[in-house]
Amino acid sequence: MLRPPFPDIKGLKNGPYRAMQKLGHFIHHLGSGMIVAGVLWLGISWVKPGWNALSQIFPDEVINMPLALALTVCGMALATLGTRMARQTMATSQAGRSSPKGTARDGTGVMDFGDPGVRRGLKAAKDRLLDAQKTTLGDHFGRAQDRVALRPCWPQRKTGSWVGGLPWLPAEMDWPKLHGQSASFLAQISLSGMPDALWQGAGPRTGWLVVFAHPETSTDVVVRHVVGEVAERAQPADVTHNWHWTTAPQGLQAALGQAGRVPPRWYLEPAASGSLGAVEDMEDLDPGHWDDDIGDYVWAATWVSGRSNVMSQVTRHQDLASGVDWDSLMGMIGIWHDNANVRRDALIEDLKVRKERLEHLRARHRQDLAILSDNPQAEKETHAALRAKHTADEDRFHEQTARLQSEASQIEGALVEAETIIADVKAQAASHVFSPDRGRAVLATLDGLYDGAAAHVRPDTEAFMETYARHLYCQDPALVPDDLLNLFGPLWAKQCRETLIFMGLNAEGTQGYQRPARLIDIPSHPLAGIGFGDESRFYVDLNLADLVQTRWENAAASNTHGGS
Repeated sequence: MLRPPFPDIKGLKNGPYRAMQKLGHFIHHLGSGMIVAGVLWLGISWVKPGWNALSQIFPDEVINMPLALALTVCGMALATLGTRMARQTMATSQAGRSSPKGTARDGTGVMDFGDPGVRRGLKAAKDRLLDAQKTTLGDHFGRAQDRVALRPCWPQRKTGSWVGGLPWLPAEMDWPKLHGQSASFLAQISLSGMPDALWQGAGPRTGWLVVFAHPETSTDVVVRHVVGEVAERAQPADVTHNWHWTTAPQGLQAALGQAGRVPPRWYLEPAASGSLGAVEDMEDLDPGHWDDDIGDYVWAATWVSGRSNVMSQVTRHQDLASGVDWDSLMGMIGIWHDNANVRRDALIEDLKVRKERLEHLRARHRQDLAILSDNPQAEKETHAALRAKHTADEDRFHEQTARLQSEASQIEGALVEAETIIADVKAQAASHVFSPDRGRAVLATLDGLYDGAAAHVRPDTEAFMETYARHLYCQDPALVPDDLLNLFGPLWAKQCRETLIFMGLNAEGTQGYQRPARLIDIPSHPLAGIGFGDESRFYVDLNLADLVQTRWENAAASNTHGGS
């Protein structure tokens, strides 16, 4: 038997290397055994030509020599493979033993955390990171921190912080982009007067923190710190908003033009922080998170269930169902127009494929007749009944097609006439005072042109009127008609009371690794139309070292549904 040309495996204490060494050792010995057996077989076959070791399987003794030779060659290959495996394993293990502490030893990037050397290396790396933190953070290291709570103002009043609306930026600052698309503005928070304990005392205390998010994912984020001369910046044309600030955007844009593409701005004011609503509070439902004034946990807002009841009163109120001014009437016309367009486009697509459906119907009829024709017992009456059924099916198909074509033609005509009505409404708005009677007359005329959109208009109208009233209120509360303010005011007041926006974390000081700074923590709420996932919270973190060095580009966002 050949002796394996590599060291004994007892020198290997690391589990993975020991197993590989054993496997190489086994393969080498197996190959060596095969070599010995093959050589003996060849020798006997040479000395005794008539001898056949496998006579029960291969009667022909001619194959005796080739089989013996094949066994020998395979044994040599296995012995060589085992030798190489064992040598490579030993070389890798020895290289790992001489590598710097804390590094991977197997060439795969996987550490053996049970190895004392690896543990020492990891501890040394952790100590180095901690020392670097202490050096970078200076006096901020180890300090306790408090969070700041903000709440939407009710009644609305201007402050230095807000969510929704438009940002105030320096003239030289471009509107940020994310993945090639203009980002959505989320919030602008004044840092003036923020307490020293916020973010362990790190970060600026002047200017504003401006937060933008990706319009689709709501997890990619851009954070800017602005100071000095700033002015309101119009949003680029390609900005879209993922949050659910309106369910009827076509109506809002018809009423307000480009201003209808911007979510309403709600100003923020300080609120008692307590321990309600932030992400760090949501791991359990401790009684300390209960708000007696609200009667619920903050993140399970009580206004959600009552909102639809308030909205439904719009269409039941005679003087609200047809608009409260010319702009709101234009919004309702826009909703009607959009629903008619959607229905027309659906009809056009349906009519395009009906020819193919007719061919499928006829092919099925031919198949049924063919099956019946193969049955010699079928009677003539059966053939006649089947043909009559097929004819009736095709007649119904043509009737349905004719109805769809008629409806599509009706919508086309209604949309053309609607343009005349829209022009007339604009003319009236320039010379007449709005009245509910005028609004009702216009909407009745539209329904007379095409009433198929009416089934979808009602819920869209209810959502539009609430969003429209919110827009007016955020511009100037005096612009909101009393009927709308009386209807939606209590709902908005409740939403403001139940919405908390946080900055920072409540945390004791520690001499260990320092937690990141929570720049902002925003819940889903409809005041500015913000909605993250299924009513989750959105938060932005930044390492304290990055905050001290003002590396805002390293901010990372996530939400309570796991997006990051």
